[in-house]
Amino acid sequence: MTRIIIPSMKNRNVGNQCSAFTLIEMLIVLAIIFLLISLGMNGYHRVRQYAQHANCMSNLKSLAYSINLYLSEYDVIMMPTENASGDRWPTILVENEYLHEGRDFEPAHLDAGSAREVGTEPLLCPNDYSDNDLFFKDKFAAGGSYAINKDISSSATVQRYWTHIKNAHTKIVLADYNHQGIQDSANFMISAGSNSNNWETGGSSNEGTVGEIHFGGANCLFADWHVESRTHAELSDENFSLEMDFN
Repeated sequence: MTRIIIPSMKNRNVGNQCSAFTLIEMLIVLAIIFLLISLGMNGYHRVRQYAQHANCMSNLKSLAYSINLYLSEYDVIMMPTENASGDRWPTILVENEYLHEGRDFEPAHLDAGSAREVGTEPLLCPNDYSDNDLFFKDKFAAGGSYAINKDISSSATVQRYWTHIKNAHTKIVLADYNHQGIQDSANFMISAGSNSNNWETGGSSNEGTVGEIHFGGANCLFADWHVESRTHAELSDENFSLEMDFN
């Protein structure tokens, strides 16, 4: 005769208790999952910031190459902030084919319909969050994300030679620029002067300053053509003022 063994309710309850999760265990698992997601997002954000920082430095190196092409054609005369025709320095580089535009892209951090819906490399830093009408009106007139140092540059009436710049490794040619709200492209410049376009204070409400865009600092192109990031505390008037050596 075959014997059939029926498990008791007591045994089944013990089995169910062993296979189920308690509320506390579920909460612990969820907490661990959320912690891992948070760590992953922070890591992604940090990596993205480093990528934008490197992209901006690459932009400045491209601009350095373009400026050197200009120097080689104009007997090392520094590029003017604005020429006799009223063209700003980005227009001079692009229209004379020293600088070729890169890809167009839509800055993800700006709302649709903003003043600047499309940016162009290498004139636009990917970490530039400003929404300025000048980008929409004329991306070349403004100079994109970067301002030129007018103290060591030429102008429509003054010619300055790159070979005469003293301490070129300390003199800034271009830098990340904080230009939110500026409505005049003539103010996309930086200077050691105390009254106009001052790199630290801006000089007026319609003038910007050297930006603190990347980890609290600005990427800068120096007159010996190296690119380096500097904070405001690491900058001084000496980085912008004109020093000439005619020897």
